[in-house]
Amino acid sequence: MMAALLSFSVFSLVFCHVCSAQLLEEICEGHAEFGPKIVNGTDARPFDTAWMASLYNISNNNNEFFCGGSLIHKYFVITAAHCLEGQEKILVRMGESDRSCPASRCQGLKEYDVIETIPHPHFSPNSFEHDIALLRLATEVSFNEHIRPICFILDDAIRAERIRRFRAFGWGRTMNNNSVPSDKLQTIVLTRRNYKNCTEGFVINDWQICAGNIFGDTCNGDSGGPLAADFTYKGKTSFFLFGIVSAGSKHCNSNGVYTNAMSYKGWIVRTVAIHDYRIFRILYLDRPLYI
Repeated sequence: MMAALLSFSVFSLVFCHVCSAQLLEEICEGHAEFGPKIVNGTDARPFDTAWMASLYNISNNNNEFFCGGSLIHKYFVITAAHCLEGQEKILVRMGESDRSCPASRCQGLKEYDVIETIPHPHFSPNSFEHDIALLRLATEVSFNEHIRPICFILDDAIRAERIRRFRAFGWGRTMNNNSVPSDKLQTIVLTRRNYKNCTEGFVINDWQICAGNIFGDTCNGDSGGPLAADFTYKGKTSFFLFGIVSAGSKHCNSNGVYTNAMSYKGWIVRTVAIHDYRIFRILYLDRPLYI
C-alpha cells in the first residue's frame, strides 16, 4: 500500500507539471475580507461566497442537508469523500447563503442534480486520509454574480505550505453540543498549526493541513466545505481553494484536520479533463505526457 501511495504522489507531481501556470477555471474570482472572528464564527457575506455549495440528500424526498462543497469547475463540485458515505441521491444548491430561504424566493439560487460521485480511490474512512471527492453535475453551471467558481491553481510551483492563515466556511453546528446545523453560512479565520500538535486521535501527513483558532472551530455539518485564502497569482489577488474540511475533535473546540487539496492536483485535473476539452488539450495535446 505504501509503495502504491508513493507511486501515486510521484505521478501526480510529474503529471501536474504540464499544468504549469494554469487555473482550473480561468473565470474565477472572489475575495473574502479577514474580519472579526463555525463555532464562534461570523455570518459570511453572500457575494463573497458565490462558489459555496450546499449538498442535500434527496433520497425518499428527504431533502436533508448533510455537507458543504466548493464549485471549482462548470461541471464539478469538490467536497470530502466521507460526506458521500450513505448518500444515494444528491442535490447541489449554488447561490445559497441562508438555507431557511425557500428556493422559489431566493434570488440567484440554482439547484443541480449530481450525475456521478467520485471519491478518491485511496480514501480511508478510518484515518480520513485522502478525504476528497468530486461531484459531477448533470448540467453545466452558468456563471453569474451569484454563482462562480473558486480559484484552484494547477501550477505545480504553488504549494499550500506557503499559506499560514485561512478561512473555513460551512453551515455546520454553531455550538459544541448537539445543536442543529446553521441556517446562515458561517465563516471563521484559522491559522496553520504544527502537525505534531494538531488534535487528539489524529495522525496527519503531507496530504493534510492542521489549522485552528483558540476562539472557535469547524464542526459537524461543515465537512466538505472550503479551507481557502486570498492569494496573489500572476499579479491578481483572488480567493483560492487550498483545503477541504475533513475531521476534528467531537467537541469542536480544538485544531481541525483539513484535506490538502493542492496535493491532489493531478487526480483532480485528470478527472476534469475527461469532460473539458480545454483541460484535455493542455494535458494530452499541447504538451503530451508519456509515462
